[in-house]
Amino acid sequence: MRQMDAVPRESSRSRQVGLKPGGSWHIMQDTLPNRLLPAQTERFVLPGSCIFSMAETLRLFVSATTDLEAERSIIATTLASLPAHNKVEIRRTPVRGDTYDNIFENIANCDRVFFLMGQDITAPAGQEWYLALDLERHIIPLRKEGPMTPAGRSFLHGTTHLPWQVFRTAGGLEQIVGTQLVRILLHPRNRYGLTWNERALLQAHRFAGTETESIEPGGAEGGGILLDERDPDTVIGAVLDPEDEF
Repeated sequence: MRQMDAVPRESSRSRQVGLKPGGSWHIMQDTLPNRLLPAQTERFVLPGSCIFSMAETLRLFVSATTDLEAERSIIATTLASLPAHNKVEIRRTPVRGDTYDNIFENIANCDRVFFLMGQDITAPAGQEWYLALDLERHIIPLRKEGPMTPAGRSFLHGTTHLPWQVFRTAGGLEQIVGTQLVRILLHPRNRYGLTWNERALLQAHRFAGTETESIEPGGAEGGGILLDERDPDTVIGAVLDPEDEF
């Protein structure tokens, strides 16, 4: 896997995102505030909801056309910059490719699919798109502004049922992704097991309630990352091998 650019964010909870020897993703967190262990975490009920006895893992799949390979890393760095989250897994198809069964399983077991579209529709991104549709996964389609190939335009015109969010820069993509992640984590039934304080931190974050650059109607090499801020064993990111099961 070639190294993806990642810019560390300055914050009270500074993190660095990089590559471990051998090219596997890891997330390193330099400092952590005092946090409650799962057994000590308060449980609460939101209006019209129920208590979850155990927080669910948020599973993301990131698909990108070949010209946006570097932009994949923005999903992980944006997630790492958020002030609160529980367990998160980020999966992708390795650059070297993968079997249909493995791609199918990774998409079938995810909660959201971030789809990054550049100038052209390329493999395996096209296959991943149609698999996500067939499996009725929630797709977040993101397109980089700029000229497109005839095949890219044809693909885009065939997706009029989904709103494409358009970004111009890496910062614009980060803003869109951050807004989406905050919305997902602030699940009305607290699916991902956040405390009141954690929810308040996310609600006050700069990504909360922000507008994306524009909306256009229609128009970790191998394996992934496991991130769990409450588990001391995964403060330094635990790498998921492609053969690991969810």
